[in-house]
Amino acid sequence: MVFTAHFPSAIGNYAPDFEIPGVDKEVHHLARYLRTYKLVCVVFLSNTCATVRSQLSKLKAIQQKFPEVQVIGINSNDSHKSAAEGFEPMQEFAQQMQLNFPYLWDSTQDVALGFQAKYTPQAFLIDPQGLVRYDGDLDGLDSGLSLWLDSRLEKDTGAIGYPPSRGR
Repeated sequence: MVFTAHFPSAIGNYAPDFEIPGVDKEVHHLARYLRTYKLVCVVFLSNTCATVRSQLSKLKAIQQKFPEVQVIGINSNDSHKSAAEGFEPMQEFAQQMQLNFPYLWDSTQDVALGFQAKYTPQAFLIDPQGLVRYDGDLDGLDSGLSLWLDSRLEKDTGAIGYPPSRGR
């Protein structure tokens, strides 16, 4: 029998605001993205996670397919425990993987703690009011985005779902 851990969902709660550096050497502020886009998709990533690497093409496709959505990758892994998770390796990773979305460094893990992020990759969709509307893995993200954006044109429908995140 397989047991899976279930963690409290962030759905319906306000996303923690953040102001952290990106690999582009700019400071990125969540509030700025919320004013500009219909949805912001925050995804916790890792330079070394095989699941992240295997699903990066999905994130890049989402960024390209949905211009009204801004994908933001965040690495909150402890670079003291793994040098491969530091800022310079993040810059190399972003260039090597040709990321088409901001990749930010949460060096203190404060942002990850605020989101209650447990795994990589773990995605959160945030509406313009700052409410988390999706908390889960990347497998349900594309369909969740489509459903949310379609329904958002008419009215606010609330949460999209909570498939458990996988990875490390």
